[in-house]
Amino acid sequence: MFDLNENHQFRANVIGINNNLDYTETYTDNDDNVNSKTSNLQQDNIGFGGSWNATWNERFTTEASVFYSNYNVDATDNRIETNQQLTQANEVLETGFKLNTKFKINAYLHFLSGYQFNEIGILNETTVSAPSYEKTKKDVLLNHALFSEIEFNKNNTYLRVGVRGNYFQKFNKLVIEPRLNFRQKLSEQIAFKLQGEFKNQSANQIIDFQDDF
Repeated sequence: MFDLNENHQFRANVIGINNNLDYTETYTDNDDNVNSKTSNLQQDNIGFGGSWNATWNERFTTEASVFYSNYNVDATDNRIETNQQLTQANEVLETGFKLNTKFKINAYLHFLSGYQFNEIGILNETTVSAPSYEKTKKDVLLNHALFSEIEFNKNNTYLRVGVRGNYFQKFNKLVIEPRLNFRQKLSEQIAFKLQGEFKNQSANQIIDFQDDF
């Protein structure tokens, strides 16, 4: 945390996670020979981000943020009864940038807008020793988004209406997402609230259990 002055604040954060699991399997054959093999599952995650909040005047403020995250899972499964080894790797790398702006039109009406960029890289690898098999798949997704909203808040009425346009560069596709948030306070105990929005997802994870790890 660092405050340059009352109008400019800088923030940073970082997180790291490591998990490691070993599993040893022992097998006795017909000749009373004892065999053992160890399987392993390892997970490494790291992420960090930073933001800059700026107040340029009494009406206009901005917030810029960047982030990076890396998710990595490696698994090795040794099946002692078939002498087969299965290795699987999954890595997801994501970087992004976001800029929010807010302009105060008057005491009750605000205009918000911004831009967001995301790059997602996904790598999946599978290797089997017997029978010999290898598969590698890599995808990179670049997403751009522009959004704007009008916010009204006076007395017992709150209204927020906006739209977001998402452009998926790999698919050359534009997706429009309207958004609505309305709240009307009728009394101290009763309020009417209406919300609606469209959302999308550009990447999903398919977990393929090739073996009983």
